[in-house]
Amino acid sequence: MSASASSPFLPPELEQRIFCSLAYEQPYEVRSLMLVAWRVKEWVEHLLYRTLVVGFQHDFSSAALPHLIKLPLRKLLHSARPRALFGTAVRNLLIDEGYNVTREDVAEALSLCHSVQDLVLLPYVAMQGTLDHLRGLKQLKCRLALFFDCTPATDVQLAHYPALAQLTHLEVLDIEPLQNPEALSQILALPSLTHLATGSGSSPHLVGQPTNLLIEALHPRGKLQAFVVIYYSITPERDPQGEVEPRLRENPSFVALSDLEMWSLGWGNAVLGLEDDLWTQADKHILRRRAGETEGEQ
Repeated sequence: MSASASSPFLPPELEQRIFCSLAYEQPYEVRSLMLVAWRVKEWVEHLLYRTLVVGFQHDFSSAALPHLIKLPLRKLLHSARPRALFGTAVRNLLIDEGYNVTREDVAEALSLCHSVQDLVLLPYVAMQGTLDHLRGLKQLKCRLALFFDCTPATDVQLAHYPALAQLTHLEVLDIEPLQNPEALSQILALPSLTHLATGSGSSPHLVGQPTNLLIEALHPRGKLQAFVVIYYSITPERDPQGEVEPRLRENPSFVALSDLEMWSLGWGNAVLGLEDDLWTQADKHILRRRAGETEGEQ
């Protein structure tokens, strides 16, 4: 019997299925898998770009994720190969506030990465209209007033915005949408929204009417399953200004999460399946709270 006849052999379709399954289950291994053979690279390279980080240094996000730091974002967006991959591959996208990102950069990136489902946008630039191409967005972390005019006495229109129709998880990084009851009502009226979060710097403004709206929206009265206040670099005990009204804090669907200073690293690890994201942490805490096993702070 010849050596070739006795060598193990798998049909290409089965081999492809094995490598792709491994890449899906362990996305942090995709870079290594791409080195096995050219055919394997062709099969799994698109999975490398399921998550894309723009602007963050590796020390602040998972080194297993593609980072765009040295090349200008616009130059990369006009390269044929990345455009072909990003258009269908990117599901999780984080764009940092540095890196000289402009509104045009964000608009072009989102028009290209139109299949994104988990989006973090940190740049301090006006972004009206940049979400227009998205239809499958599930999670969003941003300064909402950069997308919509949330000032008082303004006709805020976001509850029926097509790009947010499937949004289930929203973290609002700015104060204006929460201070304005009309804007907050529009947020709470988003058809698919089940989880809402804000930073501790916004919580002192959740008094009176905003708290009334949140309590009415929270389970069991409404469809909102969780309202989360996040203490990124401090704890609730060290931030008395970050207190919320007792009637909101006592609701079983309220959670205060702390010790999330390295949140970007946690975000990267979560999309790689290495740890729970903050929403899963909040859900687990709420289950314990409803069972009477813990209080509202974690």
